[in-house]
Amino acid sequence: MAEIVASQSVKWNNALILHVKIMSRLARCGASLLLVALVSACATAPQDSAGQEIHAAKNDPFEPTNRYVFDVNLAIMDMAINPIATIYREGVPEPYRNGVRNFLDNLQMPVTILNSALQGDWDNTAEASMSFFINTTAGLGGIFDIPGSFDEEPRKADFRSDPGRLGRQRWPLCHAASGRALQRPRHGRAWASIS
Repeated sequence: MAEIVASQSVKWNNALILHVKIMSRLARCGASLLLVALVSACATAPQDSAGQEIHAAKNDPFEPTNRYVFDVNLAIMDMAINPIATIYREGVPEPYRNGVRNFLDNLQMPVTILNSALQGDWDNTAEASMSFFINTTAGLGGIFDIPGSFDEEPRKADFRSDPGRLGRQRWPLCHAASGRALQRPRHGRAWASIS
């Protein structure tokens, strides 16, 4: 008789534990659904005219264009850039990749020199000038980054920060194949291409 009572209490304990686990899962699912409902309610546009004007003023005017261009960028990344980058990374030895990177960085250095001077950053102008001179001559056109091996790399500067010093407002805009950008940097790139 004692065995039957012990067996019966084990069954009741197992059933109670199972019931508690099920109720705990249901409570977590309910809390998750409530949280999703509360958060999604915050994402609706206002219905009154004054609220719609405020919403339109704060909303991103380029959102439909940005979403389309973002999808195009993802497709370009998947179909072209990622395979090319993988082939380059796996097919070209690291010393050669470093040489290509150093050469391209050295090509950017005159822009850094000019922008640092335009911004009045004379220390960076001098460091960038010395780095460019040393890399171009002793570094064989910039293939070898001699000042960079001594941790004396100048800070990079370009025309994108010049309009900001003049008070140009920043508007978010997504560019095809180059990712999210701001209109101010786009005008900075246009200025860089002219000079």
